[in-house]
Amino acid sequence: MSSLTFPTNLGQLIDQDGGFPHCRISTSQSGLEIDNINLYVPSGLTLADGASYEGVDMSKVYAGREGMEGNLTDEDKFLMGGKALATFADSIGDFLAADNLGRGIAINPNQEMAFTSMNIRSFQMSWKLVPESEKDAAAVHDIIAFFRKYMYPKRKGTFALEYPPQFRIQFYIGEKESLFLPTIYDSYCTGLSVNYNGQEGSMIYLKALEDYVGTEVQLQVDFSEAKMLTRDELYPEKNLFEIQNDDRPPYVSYDKPKGEGGNG
Repeated sequence: MSSLTFPTNLGQLIDQDGGFPHCRISTSQSGLEIDNINLYVPSGLTLADGASYEGVDMSKVYAGREGMEGNLTDEDKFLMGGKALATFADSIGDFLAADNLGRGIAINPNQEMAFTSMNIRSFQMSWKLVPESEKDAAAVHDIIAFFRKYMYPKRKGTFALEYPPQFRIQFYIGEKESLFLPTIYDSYCTGLSVNYNGQEGSMIYLKALEDYVGTEVQLQVDFSEAKMLTRDELYPEKNLFEIQNDDRPPYVSYDKPKGEGGNG
């Protein structure tokens, strides 16, 4: 298994007593130039969860239920009758609105929130890579090239494209997955931004490579998880510690379910 580590002394830090917090990024595709990348944990790491809801008009449900039970007041009947009339003509609606204003009554919109979906989580990871040797400089080049190469699809014919691989992002303390850093589901690389000369005008000449590299290379990688998640995929029952990627199946699968011509 080949891996890239930056900085190059990160392995020594990881082997120290108590380990060292670091980020390991691997891919769903085997046989690539690199099996995984090991980097220090980026600062400002933010993972935002979100859910989508929409308002649902429950007026008709309540009107039918209250009408059958005989609980409608005279004001209810007046407003619901006016609402029915207003659907046929704008002028009637204007008249009824003015009349309602005079009576000091208004239709309760009876809006309730209906869950629609969870948001697919997206996030950024940023590193400042400061090469201190030619080996470091080569590692910086290969890390950037790896992310860029495998965020792109591969041509599989005149029209067909093969999906890019998914990335599995894990946070470790030594060789143990961290409980206190976020658990991120398998993700696609959706963006890459590189500042090749983070410290303006400051570059280092690499004699052996006969080339220059910036004294600080700023790398930002954008990811989006490959699917919408449910609670079951994040937490085990009766446990507030997230399911760790070490305990998950290998990567999100796009095989058809059993009974639909899939491999099962």
